[in-house]
Amino acid sequence: MRTSTAAAGGLHVLLHVLLLPSLSESSEGQEPRRTPATSKAEDRELPAVVHSRAKNDSEWRLSFSEDFLTPHNFTRYWTKKNGTIMGAFDDDQCYFSDNAFVHDGALVIETREQKTTIAGRTTNFSSAWVTTEDYFSQKFGRFAFRAKLPNGSAPGIFPALWLMPQSPAPCWPTAGEIDVMEYVNHPGCPPQELASCQVHSTLHWGDACGKGLGHGVHGLWASPSANITDDFHVFAVEWTEDRLAWSVDGVEFFAQNSSTVEIPQLPFYFIINTARRPEPYESFPWPVHFTIDWVRAWTRVTR
Repeated sequence: MRTSTAAAGGLHVLLHVLLLPSLSESSEGQEPRRTPATSKAEDRELPAVVHSRAKNDSEWRLSFSEDFLTPHNFTRYWTKKNGTIMGAFDDDQCYFSDNAFVHDGALVIETREQKTTIAGRTTNFSSAWVTTEDYFSQKFGRFAFRAKLPNGSAPGIFPALWLMPQSPAPCWPTAGEIDVMEYVNHPGCPPQELASCQVHSTLHWGDACGKGLGHGVHGLWASPSANITDDFHVFAVEWTEDRLAWSVDGVEFFAQNSSTVEIPQLPFYFIINTARRPEPYESFPWPVHFTIDWVRAWTRVTR
């Protein structure tokens, strides 16, 4: 892929994202040793969900719709990682299926303080990773999530809404990766700048199999409110054969076209997860919740 010279500003802020170990460096298949969470399930306060339907648009035809109304639909169309430590960033979480559940008509990903040891590696948190891989994927269209981000004061919290190429496809990351939304709480973000430096959308790619995300173009979104985590927002990307455009709540804030980057040309599937960077955490009241009201995909109507 060709590297863009117009990265919508802020590329230096995100340079640490670009040199990842392979996502294939996981502990899947190893038997985990998992301690009880520091907070009891009966004591946790689950998030309140204020629902809002996706708006219809004659330009688009709905191709995938998930409202998380029943646990049955969730288990039918989505899969979860279970007992898996992913390799990227030396993240401090293990993914378990019971950290993702349906509550009040929404998907909740709960990040708990909970030690797990697999194959000699110990993490201090459990979280969840859910995906439509092998169930739904699509090339081009509009992809959207309505979600409420977890508490931004949680040290190292890193929720993401993103798209990856469906197999069979060239190996990761040569076929690209579309990050619809990533929310990164890291030490470089002072409290007074949380809205402007934490939320970003990215097209990533790499030159060789399993060698990390060596390239990327990034857009940053500044929330109009004092705290982006107070409300639900619709995070979306519109993808055509020659353009990618990202938006929040219907307002486009970043775009790239085929004159600056190579636009992916393969079907991609949905991923929702919350990771946690390895930062001091002992004084924070865990757990925290990433809440997804709905997920949608559309194809453009041809006339």
